[in-house]
Amino acid sequence: MEVFFIGFDNVGGAVWFRNSTFQSTNERALTDIQRVYPSVSYIDQILIVTWDRLHLLSQNYQTNTFQAVIATSGNETYIMYLYADGLMQWISEYGGITDDGMFTARVVYGQWLISATFELPGSETCSIIHITSRSNVGIPGMFVFDLDGTHPVFVSECEEGDVRLVDSNMNTNASGRVEMCLDNEWRVVGDETWGVEEATVVCRQLGLPTDG
Repeated sequence: MEVFFIGFDNVGGAVWFRNSTFQSTNERALTDIQRVYPSVSYIDQILIVTWDRLHLLSQNYQTNTFQAVIATSGNETYIMYLYADGLMQWISEYGGITDDGMFTARVVYGQWLISATFELPGSETCSIIHITSRSNVGIPGMFVFDLDGTHPVFVSECEEGDVRLVDSNMNTNASGRVEMCLDNEWRVVGDETWGVEEATVVCRQLGLPTDG
């Protein structure tokens, strides 16, 4: 698995491991797993791995914090990737957000031995910075996978073609990042190829004026 594969400074930050058999922790993990695997009824143990404030190579003002939670029932094993909003600040060895073509972070899960591995959408592109707002379970920044399976499961978190505004100003909904629902996932839209027609459609769906 590659929770967030990228070069980092091993002097700054830390990696923490914690094994838990607490009922409350296991129940929370079970609830999240059941969002995509409702037949799961029991979790025996979980291992929580936290990559805490990892520094960019040669810099110390940008850090990333994220987690992986490995849960097992004794017979089956599941993994959760967790990325909190505001805690993922860089995606490439050059810092911050970079253009596609440079080496950017890769997020992968699966089993290498049977060649059943899958990259999350946006891996190795600048759009991976939006991983905190993406999900396969309907909760931003959370991904849940069955390590014993061969194909990812995605819970529909939006209706195809829906549009939403993310990170908008508190005082107005006329600014922010535009995302559209494509293949049951919120994806960033709007680039240099967009024109007045595309912008008008988005404004209409967001309930904004279209004549300005």
